Order: sequence, then C-alpha cells, then structure tokens
Amino acid sequence: MNELVLKPIKGKKKFDEFFKTARKFYLTDAAVFVTYRQQNEKDKKTLEYAVIVRKKNARKAVVRNRIKRLLRECLRQLAKDDGMSEKLAQFDKIMIVWANAPAHPMLIRLVQVCQTVRKLIDKASAGVNG
Repeated sequence: MNELVLKPIKGKKKFDEFFKTARKFYLTDAAVFVTYRQQNEKDKKTLEYAVIVRKKNARKAVVRNRIKRLLRECLRQLAKDDGMSEKLAQFDKIMIVWANAPAHPMLIRLVQVCQTVRKLIDKASAGVNG
C-alpha cells in the first residue's frame, strides 16, 4: 500500500480558506478541523496538516514546542498505520488544536497524545459517514 505523504499547511491564505470550509470536532484535550476530499481526489496520497498549541493554554514555549513535536510524530505514526492511514486518506487537510497543557514538558507523553488524536480522527471520519 502506498504511504500517505504529510505536508504542512503554510501561508495565511491557505489557513483562512481552510477555516471557512473546515468541519470541527472536539474532545476535552484537543479539537480537530478537517476538510474532506472530493470524489475526484480519492486517489490522492497527500495530507496537508497543521498543529496548534495556543499560548493561552501553554504559557511556556518549551511545553508548546514539545506538544507540537508529539502531535507531528503521532500524525507520522498514524499515517504509517494501515487502518488509520485509510481514515486519514479521507481528509484533504487536517488541523489539530491542543487545548490544555501540563506545567512541565515531561508530564505529557506520546502515548497520551496519540490516544487523543486517534479518538479525534475516529470522530471526524465517522462524521463524514454519519
């Protein structure tokens, strides 16, 4: 199976356009904004992504940067996983916004982040079907 290629969303115009059309799904720890692929783009293997941790939620840059690194790594791992890769392939663009942060950067782990992201992706992929 061809692997899903992750590409960051860059540029204010792309972000503004994305926010106009994106569907939103929420959990207590994070939110996900997604746009779904059109029928004629189903064979496309590129997923544009963005990760956001607000300064309001995580005051220290060290904590924000760690959460962003963990979110990106989690997306990479999920893109390699066959089951989740199929769910991610439904999306044209995805943005994950992390809502809360610990006081110290080592208090958050990849396992916790991946568990939350997996739930969000399941919720968003069910949203296209439901």
